Amino acid sequence: MTAHRDPSQARDDFDSLCPKWSVGSDVSGMNTSKISAFAARLAIAASAAGWVLLLSLHVLSPEYSPAWRLISEYANGSYAWVLSLMFAAYGLSSLSLVFAIRSLATTRRARIGLVLLAVAGAGQVAAGPFDLNQVAPHELAGVLGIFGLPIAAVLLTPTLAHSKSVALTARLTWVSTVVWIVSFIPMIATFWLALGGALPTTPPETLPPGVIAVVGWTNRLLVLSASAWVVTVALVALGVEPTRAARGSFDSSTIVRSKMRHLTARGPRGYVAASERDLFRPSAGTGVRKEGHDDATHSLSDAGSAPAAWSA
Repeated sequence: MTAHRDPSQARDDFDSLCPKWSVGSDVSGMNTSKISAFAARLAIAASAAGWVLLLSLHVLSPEYSPAWRLISEYANGSYAWVLSLMFAAYGLSSLSLVFAIRSLATTRRARIGLVLLAVAGAGQVAAGPFDLNQVAPHELAGVLGIFGLPIAAVLLTPTLAHSKSVALTARLTWVSTVVWIVSFIPMIATFWLALGGALPTTPPETLPPGVIAVVGWTNRLLVLSASAWVVTVALVALGVEPTRAARGSFDSSTIVRSKMRHLTARGPRGYVAASERDLFRPSAGTGVRKEGHDDATHSLSDAGSAPAAWSA
């Protein structure tokens, strides 16, 4: 005859075994109490504002073909101030993200990535006041803003590795950068052929026949990819975009608790001690053996015909 086991005590024992699965716990590994929700929301809003401003420039200055004119060239149009606001919003989104995820930079690699993200944000903002007519500072701002963010994304992604969307958008940041650089090759080559072995010193109003130019689209793709990564990381920080670890732990917690309720709801006389071991048999999917429920149920069924397993 075994000692009487109180069902409420069984639940307490279970909670002590799996405290990280308790309701409201941080199963994703992020310390959300240290993440600035305001900064994350500001990063998202600034990214959206930057794209609205850029799209408005396509309408306000249609003389600049988005197919082959770079974003910076809007500075020579009638709405240079809109371009400055666009670069300010673009940089603000990166700088806001630095504050939103700064508590996650717990490794040396992540801290370097966070510094590079701040440098990239500063370069993006500086591209507004230092336009393309100020060659040296504009090129410096461009190098920092264009190349700093993809490197930062690659360094910071392992910190958020449980999110597939973060990994995907981080990859897009450097892929789009490479595509943009490579897209200059056919444009330069076809310009050289079209102009008889020469290159234009200033952008022509129209493309000569035979010139293949898509650098404008790839330039905009670069900015879109960077903004997509910023928004995705901000959503993860806010918990809107759950990580794979969070989903997996939640599912395991829910399943195990459901089984525990089933066991402890069978009666006031306790439960079979061996069923605890059944609950924690691992499986590839959820971390809880699917047959655990059946094993526990069989144990309870057997207990009905084997009074020795229960208290008197």
